Amino acid sequence: MVVEALRKHELFDTLTSFDRRALLLATLFHDVAKPATRTAEFSHELQRERVSNPGHALRGAKFAWGHLWRSGLDTPMRERVFALIAWHQKIFHILNRDDPRQEVIRFSQLALVRDLVIHAQADNRGRISPGCAQAEVELECVRLFAEELGCLDRPWPFVNDEARVIVGRENGKSPFYEPPEPKGSRLTLLSGLPGSGKDTYARQVLGELPQVSLDAMREDEDNEGTMLQNAFEQARVYLRRKQDFCWNATNLTKSVRDKIIALARSYDGHVSIHALDTPYQTVLKQNRERASAIPESAIERYADRWEPPTPLEAHRVFWIAPDRTVRLAFSFDGEDAAPAPRPLAAPFA
Repeated sequence: MVVEALRKHELFDTLTSFDRRALLLATLFHDVAKPATRTAEFSHELQRERVSNPGHALRGAKFAWGHLWRSGLDTPMRERVFALIAWHQKIFHILNRDDPRQEVIRFSQLALVRDLVIHAQADNRGRISPGCAQAEVELECVRLFAEELGCLDRPWPFVNDEARVIVGRENGKSPFYEPPEPKGSRLTLLSGLPGSGKDTYARQVLGELPQVSLDAMREDEDNEGTMLQNAFEQARVYLRRKQDFCWNATNLTKSVRDKIIALARSYDGHVSIHALDTPYQTVLKQNRERASAIPESAIERYADRWEPPTPLEAHRVFWIAPDRTVRLAFSFDGEDAAPAPRPLAAPFA
């Protein structure tokens, strides 16, 4: 019903083929995690069972991201689908948030607010509910609000990367603030599945940077907690010296990345995320060829939890292809308009 409502949407046929494909995929996957997150309890107020699905949007977005990666779909399309699914519930409540402007601006860094509204309208029109008419009015208000902000179909134009990261990571911050750029260490944070080629990339491209490698530290320390304490202490040493360094670990979820990013920012550090964009079959092949290969079932579990890094987390976020070309993450003007990958000539951050 939602797909049918999307196809009948008054703007659907005016969109680019990229935008239409992304919306269709997001619509197909947007509630995929509902069965796994379903909770039900009797409501005395309603005198009936109340069903909810807490967290199904982000969980569904991760499922779609992993599934579409295994299917070989290109990264720009996966990013767009991920963003639409992850935010598809938030938009219904965005005007009730303490700072709806900040929420709209945040999403504008990931995908088009216009498309999020279209998806939500289709989702609303494709359901049977007494609140559909009110929701339709509220979604139109969100569209008008984003249009007035100037970020309905384009990202909010932050004055610099630090301003974007502040708004992305901290609530209640003004998008008009012009902060100075960080003056501390430049942290290069690697992100990628086991077998994606992080160690080879670090050695070949970032070879001159000191590394905090969790895998290497595990060889000397069996206790995971002690190993992590040692790793963060080594990072503090580099940060106190204002020395650039690389943090080499899988870093597949935002919550895991946040720990080292927050530490670096507490020392006024600049953070770049280099995420390995390695195809599924290549990851499996490279894992089998490693001396410390892990079971493929473990890689599948990692892929199920994989959450792509976004420009709301760090100053610069790059996807690194196996041929060492790089692409800015969430460059979302559409497949044809996205900045072309460029050769990676030297270490950068």
